[in-house]
Amino acid sequence: NNGFSKCFLNYKGKNIPLNLGKGKISLTKLKNNKLVFSLNSPNKIPQPALFNLENNKTIYFGYTNSNNININDFVMPKLVKIKSFDNLEIPIFLYIPKHKKPPYKAIVYFHGGPASQFRPYFIRTFQYFLKKGFLIVAPNVRGSSGYGLKFMNADNYKKRMDSVKDGGEVLKFLEKKKLVKYGDFVAMGGSYGGFMVVSAMENYPNEYKCGIDSVGVVDFVNFLKNTKAYRRKLREVEYGPLSDLDFLKEISPANHTEKIKGKLLIVHGENDPRVPVSDAYILFKNMKKNKKDVEILTFPDEGHGIRKKKNVFKYYKKIDKFLTSCF
Repeated sequence: NNGFSKCFLNYKGKNIPLNLGKGKISLTKLKNNKLVFSLNSPNKIPQPALFNLENNKTIYFGYTNSNNININDFVMPKLVKIKSFDNLEIPIFLYIPKHKKPPYKAIVYFHGGPASQFRPYFIRTFQYFLKKGFLIVAPNVRGSSGYGLKFMNADNYKKRMDSVKDGGEVLKFLEKKKLVKYGDFVAMGGSYGGFMVVSAMENYPNEYKCGIDSVGVVDFVNFLKNTKAYRRKLREVEYGPLSDLDFLKEISPANHTEKIKGKLLIVHGENDPRVPVSDAYILFKNMKKNKKDVEILTFPDEGHGIRKKKNVFKYYKKIDKFLTSCF
């Protein structure tokens, strides 16, 4: 998120400035003194471009401001660093609505991985809910990549719940800044982020009004037994071995649904090769057993995520309706 205002391309011994603004740039092809690339900024619809190395001019293709989509209200996030319970520094990306005043209702978005990271690219659902007045915060809790091996390994095995505590510190920070009222939070995330969603709702039950768990790892025993074999050994290093069943059961949020007070939406693809759909069914069954407010949405033609256009529309409409019902 430091942007590209000070980014240079070294070409034939010359440093050519690429004044492209903040975002992620993907270099694709260099031919005949012309560079084809794609720029993905949080507050702009992504578009391909061509940079002419001879005259330093950039030509953009695709979307333009004349396409009847108002991008003026799109929000650029701010990078903030907070201290967690053990003074470990946690980076968070903070999106604040342009035309609303605090306190806001807030979406806490947890990325997957866990050895991955949230990066501020264009996310259409973010801009939609920002327009509706939601504050959005995307933390890179311990275990995220991009901050060194020590940080990435800080949640391995027995340290699993420390990442959930990091998420709790995010809530405290937003409340202390009077950006969000106690109890006005929504948890959202997929894959490992789904684990974070359900665990956050259990460990901070009075804070979260609702949560959306998409293709989430919620039963580590079931997950490790049923994920593809090629992934199992790597995942055991991260989460713990199947030989330590007691620990895996303890950190599995599907086993502690009695603690949840908010509404939960579970979303999963029935052909998921990474996180078995049985995780979703176990969580749903346990929520129902404990008489909790829960809904489930499964797609028979999807895998680890919702990809097909018709399903994406159904998924987004469901999220919108669900969040509206929470407040």
